Amino acid sequence: MLLNDFYLLVCFLRVLRKKFHTVNGFRLPVFPIDNWNQPAANNACCCWPSNGKSNKTTDIAMPLNGSNMLSLNDDCLEIICASLNLRDQVRFANVCERFREVFTMFSKREYKTFQLELMREMALWEKRDFFRHAGSNIEHIIGEISCEVTERMVQCIVVHCPNVKKLCLDNTAMMPDCFTTLMWSMPKLEELTWSELNYVDEYTKSMAHLNKLRSLSICGGYDFRGKKRIQIGHLFLIKEKKKYIVLF
Repeated sequence: MLLNDFYLLVCFLRVLRKKFHTVNGFRLPVFPIDNWNQPAANNACCCWPSNGKSNKTTDIAMPLNGSNMLSLNDDCLEIICASLNLRDQVRFANVCERFREVFTMFSKREYKTFQLELMREMALWEKRDFFRHAGSNIEHIIGEISCEVTERMVQCIVVHCPNVKKLCLDNTAMMPDCFTTLMWSMPKLEELTWSELNYVDEYTKSMAHLNKLRSLSICGGYDFRGKKRIQIGHLFLIKEKKKYIVLF
């Protein structure tokens, strides 16, 4: 390790030894937060002046000079946002309200179709904040939900993704009640592709209200159960071996 790097590390460690620091008259707290409750987007731009009262940092309160990113126009900020990976884009959106609006506009174009693989290395709070900012713009979700966080991920999608039209889930195990909650949050769903090793009739009942469903592909595994013939909206499904065949 270089001497300069070691000195910087020592400086960082000194910062963590104190719970509060005063910078330009503002009192800033330094403390860890558990993984799920990392910075809420609504409070990401708060600062604490010396009088102890929390003040929301606004665009007006921050100096608009050449050294401040807020002096850039929205097109420039979008270019900066586009150059970041997804995790850093979420952090960018959490900086202030204007950055959040820029990311939301960016997501309308970039994340209309969203690959869940992009957030594989992200913390749960980062995934939550991504769906909070971009969820309403997502129409197509593709990928696999890890079994360790299935319920939390479904909760995020249910709350923040009301406009999904196409859902393709690979190797995603889900309890019937969790799947029911997910399906009821997607009244616009037109296409569903799902790989579930233990498909049972409860899953079929969860889809009965999907009147806009035009395409359905469900692949089961070693314990694929269900009725021989079922109806979902205007679709008729015939069970054949370990999958359902759709009849129009």
